[in-house]
Amino acid sequence: MKRHEIRSIEHYLSVREKFYARMLIGFPILTKEPQELASYAREALSNFNIAEAGGLEPETCLKDLDYSQKFAIAHYRLASGLSSLETIYLEEKAIQIQTKPIKAYLSIPHWLPFFRVACLLRSKNIIHDFLQAGEMLFTKDLSTPRNFLSFEFYKEIFKNNFTEALEKLKVLLEIKPEKTNITFYEALQLPELLIWKAILSKEINLYSIALEDALIKHKSFWTQPDSIAGNHGWVSLPLAHVCSFAYDQGFILPIKTDYLPSWLIRGENITGTI
Repeated sequence: MKRHEIRSIEHYLSVREKFYARMLIGFPILTKEPQELASYAREALSNFNIAEAGGLEPETCLKDLDYSQKFAIAHYRLASGLSSLETIYLEEKAIQIQTKPIKAYLSIPHWLPFFRVACLLRSKNIIHDFLQAGEMLFTKDLSTPRNFLSFEFYKEIFKNNFTEALEKLKVLLEIKPEKTNITFYEALQLPELLIWKAILSKEINLYSIALEDALIKHKSFWTQPDSIAGNHGWVSLPLAHVCSFAYDQGFILPIKTDYLPSWLIRGENITGTI
C-alpha cells in the first residue's frame, strides 16, 4: 500500500534541517524550562516522519527517533522524580537539566508515543524507565479507565506476561470510548488493538487480515480534509509498534506498505542497548 500524496515535502525537510541548526546552539531554554523537553521530543518524532517520507536513509531516520527518545525519557524521569538531573548530548554539546515543577505532557496519551519509540528502538532500559515513571505519574484516580488499562496492558507486554496482557486487552476492548473520541477510536485505536489480539492469540491469518484493515483505515483517516495537512499519518507509529513486537515474536510482516518502515520493524541497525 502506497502512502497518500504528500505536498511540499521539500518545505518539511527544510523545517527538519532548521531543528538541527537550532540544536547547534544547545536549546538554551531547556535549562530554564525543563518542560520544553517534551516539546522537543514531539518535534524530533515529527522529524522522523518527515525523514522517512522524504526518502532519507534509515540511519538518518534513526537519529530523529534517538533524539525523540532522549528528550522524552529525560522529561519523564524528571517529572516523576526518577531523576533530579539529566544530561543530554546534542551533537557535540552536553547540557544538564535540573528538575523543576513539570506539569505538561503528563497524561498517558502524551506518554504513549514516546514509549512506542523506545519499543521500536528495543531500548530495554529506557522502556523500563518509561514504565517506572508511568507508575509514579499515572493513577486510576487521575486517568480514564481506558487510558489506565492501556498502560497496564503495555506493562504486561514488556514483562512478557502475554496471558495477562491478553486478558487486559479483552477488557479494554469492552470499554466504550467517549463520544467525542469515537471516530479516532474506530479508525486508529481499535484496529491496532485487534492486531495485538491476533498476535497474542497466535492467529497468523488474523494478524494479516487485521493489519490490512488497520492500514486501510489509517490511510482513510489521514486523508480526510481536517487531517491531511499534518505529517502525523505519514508513518503509523502504533502499527509499527505492534508489528515490530510481532516480528520479534517470529511473525513475518505480511504486508509491504509505505506507512510501515520494514527496516525499523525488523530492527535493522538498532542495537537495543541504549
